[in-house]
Amino acid sequence: MLRIRELRKKKNKLQKEVAQDLGIPPNTFNQYENGKREPDLATLSRIANYLDVSVDYLMGVSSSPNPGASLDELIEAIGGQELGEIPMIPVIGTVRAGYGGIAYEDFSGYEPADVRRTDDCFYLRVKGDSMEPRIHEGDLALVRKQDYAENGDLVVVVINGNEGTLKKIIKSGGSVILQPFNPDYAPQIYTGEAISEIHIVGKVISTVTKTLW
Repeated sequence: MLRIRELRKKKNKLQKEVAQDLGIPPNTFNQYENGKREPDLATLSRIANYLDVSVDYLMGVSSSPNPGASLDELIEAIGGQELGEIPMIPVIGTVRAGYGGIAYEDFSGYEPADVRRTDDCFYLRVKGDSMEPRIHEGDLALVRKQDYAENGDLVVVVINGNEGTLKKIIKSGGSVILQPFNPDYAPQIYTGEAISEIHIVGKVISTVTKTLW
């Protein structure tokens, strides 16, 4: 877990004071401090600078509070790019069929991604265990928006207007199969007119396992 609380108390600061100074909504800052939500890299850097510690120390992965050395190490670890140069992609928790298209709901910040067209991508926070053991609940799936998929692609689909789901798509004959990785879950098979209930939102490019320290 982040060391925000202990460092804030050392500076004799109230939680709402720090949130106000940093321009972070108080409820969001409270979630950061209690480990219920993770800041993006840019926000982590701002909090660390404010508390006069390194990012690694703030995250609990370093015993050195020296801010200068840690920030250099962080930049080196992400390929030598300054934080402002890293493409930041929005993280959402839900995809649904909305009026006139697709609605991307439950925004929870930004995460970095090595993509060229940031407007075409979003992160989806994975729910449930249907894609275990390869993809876990809470993982971030980097999704490129597109309404088509090749056989075998990992996709996010909205079915019959409900909440989006992440599955492997298999096209076999006149059928479309949405295949989970977890053997405890049965594949969903669509044929004939039922195929029109499937709306492909995008292709999953990669997944990231998020660990709370």
